[in-house]
Amino acid sequence: MPKKSLFVTERDLEIFKFLYKRKVASLEQIRQKFFIRRTKSATYKRLENLCLAGYLKKSGVVFKKRLQVVYSLLEKGFRSLTPRFPYTIHRPILKSDSPAHDLGLGDLWGRLEACQMVESISSENMIQTCEELVDNKVMRVARSLHSDGVVEVDSPKGKFLLAIEYEISDKSASRYTAKLLDYYLATAIPAVLYICGNARIRELIFQADGELGKKFESKVYTCLEENFHANKAAVEFQSYQGDTFYLK
Repeated sequence: MPKKSLFVTERDLEIFKFLYKRKVASLEQIRQKFFIRRTKSATYKRLENLCLAGYLKKSGVVFKKRLQVVYSLLEKGFRSLTPRFPYTIHRPILKSDSPAHDLGLGDLWGRLEACQMVESISSENMIQTCEELVDNKVMRVARSLHSDGVVEVDSPKGKFLLAIEYEISDKSASRYTAKLLDYYLATAIPAVLYICGNARIRELIFQADGELGKKFESKVYTCLEENFHANKAAVEFQSYQGDTFYLK
């Protein structure tokens, strides 16, 4: 069946950019970002037309115990985006290998965008595929460590690039220790912020950091996912020693 012809608008191109950065997004995430004054059905209709025209792919993913409609970028959408994208993209990644994780991460990006201290956000897909980003040493390290993202923070002590990790599935204590050790050895990264899906994950990270804390000064801060979204004034991260870092 031939693809439906469609005039691509500026908003469509912004949606393509949004999806490239995140790899996948739910209908509601897209509506909140681009159709906030439109109904859910109007949002769905436009996205459905973009799917029929071959720019987007629609699928279903179980996220937060519900089957949700999600969208990702197809090659045609990527080609439309490329001339307008601010970076040179090498070996583009259009498919999410872990949709539930990336949908949750997308919610985190939305919350971080509301923080006045956050000046920019680089997603994992951007770090892995945008060539100009790795001119920066922090970004090169984040690429090698497969960080979930990097945020530029303007704090009272200056501007910093901080790594972001989003953990929603339990791993062995040894895996957390190995990951944190990599961050400690990466001196270019001043701190890493972990958002944890449950208290068990946070406790395992604290245990691993406590062991490494015998050799290194702690630079790992954690926050439970539910608390991350609950506090609208500021997001509080805490180290295993009880030190706090606030994103406002």
